[in-house]
Amino acid sequence: ALGSCIHKKKEYFAVIEGEIIVIGAQKNGIYKIGQTGLIPPESPHLFYSLNPSIVMEWGVEETDKNRNYPPMRMIINRINKEPL
Repeated sequence: ALGSCIHKKKEYFAVIEGEIIVIGAQKNGIYKIGQTGLIPPESPHLFYSLNPSIVMEWGVEETDKNRNYPPMRMIINRINKEPL
């Protein structure tokens, strides 16, 4: 799982390969190959891969991803510690 950042600009994403769950964005849910989504400004979010996945993100500079949302960070840390 990745994410928990909060940024000031819109962030767009597209699933290039695999399937992911997006939580905390404008439209929570499962996204598959070819689907796209929008993460509104100031919206904490996370990506969770259901299988090996490639996700492309754009619209936000890496320097804008420096704020984390602690409750979501705790969820990500828990997910990443679980055995596969």
